[in-house]
Amino acid sequence: VENPVEITVELNLSPSDTDTDHNGDILLTNFSIEPSSIDLGEAAKVSVEAENTSGDSTSETIELLVDEAKTESETLSLGSGESTVIEFEYTPETNGTLDISVGSLTGSLDVFATEVGGIIESDTTWSKDTGSYLVTETVQVAEDAKLTIEPGVMVHSDLEFKDDALFLLHGEIVAEGTSDAKILVDGHKTGATFFDAEGSSPAAFLSVDHCVIRDGGSFWWGGHGGFNLRNSELTNVDYSYIWYPYDTSSEDTISRSEIHIEYNTFIDAGIFSIGHAADTMVYIRNNIFTGWNESPYDALITNWASYDTSE
Repeated sequence: VENPVEITVELNLSPSDTDTDHNGDILLTNFSIEPSSIDLGEAAKVSVEAENTSGDSTSETIELLVDEAKTESETLSLGSGESTVIEFEYTPETNGTLDISVGSLTGSLDVFATEVGGIIESDTTWSKDTGSYLVTETVQVAEDAKLTIEPGVMVHSDLEFKDDALFLLHGEIVAEGTSDAKILVDGHKTGATFFDAEGSSPAAFLSVDHCVIRDGGSFWWGGHGGFNLRNSELTNVDYSYIWYPYDTSSEDTISRSEIHIEYNTFIDAGIFSIGHAADTMVYIRNNIFTGWNESPYDALITNWASYDTSE
């Protein structure tokens, strides 16, 4: 399920050709990338010293290129003989070795992530000590298996299609961060569902606390499992479909009968579409909604079915 990817980092700076560069009247020197190796989701600082070597005031635009593509730029205005240090903060969205350049000054940035995907059949823990995790295919948590995601862990999607899911949940996922060490789950605008419980039994369960979930498809989709979502921030996330959670019409016996969606902030996020029965209770309270995405229902919360004593 986990395939560590380790890449040797070399900062390729030629003393004769690449330690200085003229960008018009601006001389560029002291190029650096700090740190030269990071986990996916972290930022590196690219800095360079710029000096006006002409006899007049001048303005020039200095560009940061990543794999030959313009990423950021800054326009300088310097008097004759003046100098300054330009700093770019760059957060990669992919792992591997990236070519970083300012003018003709070049270097390499190594971005580390543990690639994950496939079936988890026994209890598994994702730790911050391992670094970031990159989902390259759906992580399937089987029945009777539990995935624990520890505080501070960063999870990124490398999935390609909207119909994909980062997690297919038939067992249990516990993603509980803290106020000082939140868990990040970044969909990278692929549209993939975060937690898909389609076909799950009532025993499937997700606990999310102090997480940042952003730029993806639905937070939750289908199945007879359930979840708690607390103290988290969801940004640019599609609507969630809660379909008869903890349905005990079968012979399954479970101890849970409540879903809690509390103390969260939703920013340009989708709504909750809910159908439930038996004695299942869905509590949605003390949340902040700022903007919301389009959905099949013209409301933030839609309860389209509520049978028996459910509420």
